Amino acid sequence: MKRTLLMIAATAALLFGLTAFAPMAEATPHKFELALDDQYHDGKITDSGEDSADEWKFTITKPGYLKVYVMSTGLSCGEIKIRNEERTSVLASDSLSRGSENNLAVKWWGMRVMPGTFWFDVYAINWGDGPYKIRAAFSENDTGEPEPNNSFTQAAAFAPNVQMNGQICINDMYDYYKITVPAEQEVWVYLYTNAPQAELRIFDSDFIRVTEQKITRNSGDYASEYTWKDTLKAGSYYVQVAGEAGNNYTAYESWLGTGVYRLKWGGSLMPVKVSALSLSRTYGTVAAGKTLALSYTASPSDAWNTAVKWSSSNRSVAKVTSYGVVKGIKPGTAVIKAVTADGSNIAASCTVTVKPGKGKITAATGGKKSLTVTWKKQAGVKGYQLQYSRDRKFRNNTVKAVKASKTAAKIKKLAKKKTYYVRLRSYAVINGTTYYGSWSNTAKAKTK
Repeated sequence: MKRTLLMIAATAALLFGLTAFAPMAEATPHKFELALDDQYHDGKITDSGEDSADEWKFTITKPGYLKVYVMSTGLSCGEIKIRNEERTSVLASDSLSRGSENNLAVKWWGMRVMPGTFWFDVYAINWGDGPYKIRAAFSENDTGEPEPNNSFTQAAAFAPNVQMNGQICINDMYDYYKITVPAEQEVWVYLYTNAPQAELRIFDSDFIRVTEQKITRNSGDYASEYTWKDTLKAGSYYVQVAGEAGNNYTAYESWLGTGVYRLKWGGSLMPVKVSALSLSRTYGTVAAGKTLALSYTASPSDAWNTAVKWSSSNRSVAKVTSYGVVKGIKPGTAVIKAVTADGSNIAASCTVTVKPGKGKITAATGGKKSLTVTWKKQAGVKGYQLQYSRDRKFRNNTVKAVKASKTAAKIKKLAKKKTYYVRLRSYAVINGTTYYGSWSNTAKAKTK
């Protein structure tokens, strides 16, 4: 009996030792696709710890607003984390509420997001595993923010007295804008936002902080606003709008400081921009090879920069200099446009018709009762007219039509041993209207 008891004890000890030192099964996460269909989907945590998380993957293709709901139907203690696509950064985290089948607990998170792929992790802690449901919905909302503007080197140009619309997102918490103060003066910067917490910072051109202001939304308020004022010297500055990370907010619009904002700035001596622009003419005609000068008037009279940039819609027809001088190249039409250079983008235009240039006869020689005439070819013309007469002033003249492809013509059946005068012009058809170039200089030759 004693020996039997010893054998049983030895066997038990062996079994206990094998169990104690047996390797435990390694916890593994469960991966799912999270549909943004605003419908609940079932989930269940079977083991505690972040290594046993349910990992829900979803992709956002446009800027907007994301809502995620977690309904605890048995999960008594848990955590969530939102990660980037590579799972190298935690963008947000929070705890889950206790719940049961008879006492459902629903928690929701609302947040602004920029395009990207994300993971939404759900896991239990302290043996709080159990079932849950998850639901996600997304609505597009592009504020028109000039992306990318997420660093000093990417700062978006920001003109005075112009409203800039933007949004602070969990994956884009910092927006940068560059302003230029033309002269020392009092400058103001105005920020309006529905983010629960935001930060307004201003840096000089050496990236040294000029000011920092934290803006906190009062409980129950849906928006906050703040105006900063101070005297700045002439130069470039950077305005940064940022979310206040590290705090949880579930009221109204945002979580972790995300939200939309409106931003403006100006100053006591800010330059006046052009508000109206007109040209000396709205229609004009110029011959190929010739020029037409355009002038402009900008108002108001105290505008600080009245310079304009000139352009041509068809440079093969007409070109324009930086001073508004239009040169005809070949027959056709071109729209000459002037746009203000001060950032106001006020524009005015003139439609220019280019008609054929003056003809040029290169030679006229007499033959037996004939004349042979050669001339310089002109681009873009429909054809040529040769006018000849025995009268120097071309009284009692005759006109001979020549195709545009020709640069020479022979005039026959003329009187013998007589002097003839000849000149040439070209013509073109533009928008249904025939335009003639000027007559060339007169050439003469004597027939044989």
